[in-house]
Amino acid sequence: MPELIRIQSVVRTHKILLDTSFAMHPGFVQFTRAFDYAFLRNPILIPAVVLWELRKHCWDTRRTFAARNALKQLSLLVRSQRAEFRFEHCDRFQDLVILRVTLQHQLSRNIAVLTNDTNLMLDLRAIWSSRSVQTHRNLRVLKFLHSSNRVGVFD
Repeated sequence: MPELIRIQSVVRTHKILLDTSFAMHPGFVQFTRAFDYAFLRNPILIPAVVLWELRKHCWDTRRTFAARNALKQLSLLVRSQRAEFRFEHCDRFQDLVILRVTLQHQLSRNIAVLTNDTNLMLDLRAIWSSRSVQTHRNLRVLKFLHSSNRVGVFD
């Protein structure tokens, strides 16, 4: 139960960025429904490149089902104002977008990234443990735990 309280706190108090790997997880729909109330006040920010990647995955027979489910859920979230698409002309590669946004706002906002991508998590951690730029803000990564529909918070 303490982990659930931590997740509730994070989704209420941190700007939330979505990564494709999290959106394609089978537990994504359940996760968004569980914290529906929080996302109404604090919408999930979806880089447009996530949408592009999901559309690309729709053509991959191994990922079609997961990508279509993610797109359907994202559409519902945007229509209900629980998520917003974000785009800047320099956005080309999803991990770079997430890294750029977290770096850009690390002095002004607490940020949560929804991802299952271990390499991205390591890169985010490196940015936030920088010795040259120190902040009182924090970064939280939420990821699905070991092929389950449970989410954990990683500092």
